[in-house]
Formats: sequence, structure tokens, C-alpha cells
Amino acid sequence: MNRLQERSMISSDDIYQDLLEKIVNLEYMPGDLLSEHSLCETYRCTRHMVRGAFVMLRQKGLLEVYPQRGSYVSLIDLQLIGDILFLREAAETAAAMQVMADDDLAETAAKQMQKQIEKQKEAADKNDIQAYFEADDSFHQILMEAAGRQAVRALLEDEYIHLRRWRNLEVRSTKRIPVLIREHKAICKALRRQDREKTASLLHEHFDTLKYAEAIGDPGRDTYFR
Repeated sequence: MNRLQERSMISSDDIYQDLLEKIVNLEYMPGDLLSEHSLCETYRCTRHMVRGAFVMLRQKGLLEVYPQRGSYVSLIDLQLIGDILFLREAAETAAAMQVMADDDLAETAAKQMQKQIEKQKEAADKNDIQAYFEADDSFHQILMEAAGRQAVRALLEDEYIHLRRWRNLEVRSTKRIPVLIREHKAICKALRRQDREKTASLLHEHFDTLKYAEAIGDPGRDTYFR
């Protein structure tokens, strides 16, 4: 049973939050039709509530509404993802350069990041994708915090919704977690050695993920992207 079905009263915001997580986590894939009628039955609510949730999803760029055709989960905008990755690489590279200017800071950050790599390995062994992503987020946030730039991610919070969806699709389709863990280990090692050129190169390779888009697809589907 859906967790919202257990509640006697729900709102459009509740439905929006639930659909948001399902879209990001690929329970609803890019291009899937969202039926108002089915969702009313699922959430035991009125069409007005579902439509209110749809408005919020459209505002986030996660839903496309076509008159006489229906409402569809939006395709992933690769240009937007590329822009977000560009900003993220620039921010983390700058943070890494700042951290490596201080011997103690670089060593402390590397030790903390190594702990997150161990958690990523444990999550991968258990096939716990959510736990892996939590440890992955912590790995990168440690670097930003060490540079005193922990608030940078909050500036792109809405955009990160789209990045999370891309990341889930990338990992689901290309089985990249073991590769990502190896990349994290290499980044951590270069950071500890305060090798600026190597660290920047490794971060660029780590964030250059759109090259895998052509490998992503399912039989019978044209594309997940626009």
C-alpha cells in the first residue's frame, strides 16, 4: 500500500512530494504517462488535488502536459544536465585547489572521503543504490565543506533534482558504480598527495558522464532524452 493511502487526509503538496521522489528514482520513467484517474484511485483523492500536484511538477520541469493527449514525465534535458555538471566540476575543482594548499586540510579531507568510499563499497555489495548515493553525496560534500563552500550545493537545489534523475538512469543502465568507486579512490589519493594537475584531471573525467547517454535505452523506447 502507498504510504499516503494510510493517511485520512492528504494535500496536493503530499502528492507532489511522492510523485517527485518516484520520478527522480525512476519508478516513473522519462516519457511515462501519468493518468489523473489512476492517481486519484491511488491516493484516494480528487482530481483537483492531483492537478495541483501536476502544476508543481510542471514548475520543476518534470512534467509535460499535452492537450487531448495527457500528462507525461518529462524527458531528461541533456543540455541542462551538461550545464549542471559543468558548474559542479568547476566548483569542486576550485574547492580541491583550495584544500590542497593546506597540508593538514588535504589530509583530513582525504581521510573523511576515504570513509565514505568504504560506505560506498558496502552499499554496492548489498546492491543498496540509495545508500550508495548518500555516501557519494557525502564524499563530494566533504570536499566542499573542507574549502568552506558547503552552501554552494543549496544554490542549485532545484537543478539537482534533474541531476539526481540523470544519475539514477546512468547507474541503472550502465552499471557504473564500481567504476565510480574507483574514480573516487583515485581522486582521494591525488588529493592526499596534493597533486593539483592529477586531481583536476580526475575530477573532469568523473563529471564527464554525458558520454554514456548513447548507451542508455530500453527495447521499444526511442529515447529518454530531449
